[in-house]
Amino acid sequence: MDLMTKDLLINFLLTIFPIFLIQMFYLIKYIYQIEKLKGWILAFFPVLSLVLSMLFPLEINKHFVLDLRLIPFIIGGLYGGYRLGLILLVLVLSIRYFWGSEGAFYLTLIIYPLIGFIIFFLSKYYLKMTIKQKLLVNLSITLFTLIASIPILEITGVGVEIGFWVRYIVIYVIGILIATILWEGIQTNFQVLQKLIKAEKLQLASHLAASISHEVRNPLTASRGVIPMLGFKSFNTATSILSGVEAMHMIKKEQIDSRDQSIQNQKEFIHQLFGIAA
Repeated sequence: MDLMTKDLLINFLLTIFPIFLIQMFYLIKYIYQIEKLKGWILAFFPVLSLVLSMLFPLEINKHFVLDLRLIPFIIGGLYGGYRLGLILLVLVLSIRYFWGSEGAFYLTLIIYPLIGFIIFFLSKYYLKMTIKQKLLVNLSITLFTLIASIPILEITGVGVEIGFWVRYIVIYVIGILIATILWEGIQTNFQVLQKLIKAEKLQLASHLAASISHEVRNPLTASRGVIPMLGFKSFNTATSILSGVEAMHMIKKEQIDSRDQSIQNQKEFIHQLFGIAA
């Protein structure tokens, strides 16, 4: 393996490294129940991946470098939407302007806005696609960008052997596929963690309802037996009090029989019990 290919593989590792940080972020959020860590913080990881890729590139000559910045650009734009895509586009152009040759900047200025427009358009439908469709879309955008870049590089006089181009494209293709699968796996894990958190909260509420029902059972039973003997002057007053106690008793029984029912179902039960339109 030649030195250029090794440098390219190092750039690949730097590119996908921030993706593994996302899994740590989700685990920390779940373990410590940190509600303040919002979803927009995830935008930090594609940005970090893109910056690492562009700051540690493969140097072809003193005027031209190669890197794998297209991977976080595609992943971030498609999953994060046009807002994150615009941030990544501005970041790519800015880094290439300050840390690149004039020819490299103009090449980036031609290719990336075009790719960005395609990504922004597809991002509206991307999250609804299956994993196979996402892999196909990411692979198509990657191959299109690389193939479109080769003629422009030849015109600018960048001399790279065909064997290296083949290895470069293969590493790029493998990289975008791995990054997509990792991101999908992390998203799936996050959804599972969210369901676990919800299940734990429902279980806690169920135990709390059962405890309250147990504590009020005996007083309610005693009240149902004593109220008829109090001798209310108004029949309607006695009936109303009995109806209220009976309602509390039935709600308690309903909670015991269906501990996992939602709050909305309990509200509808109360409305139906008192003849109120829900």
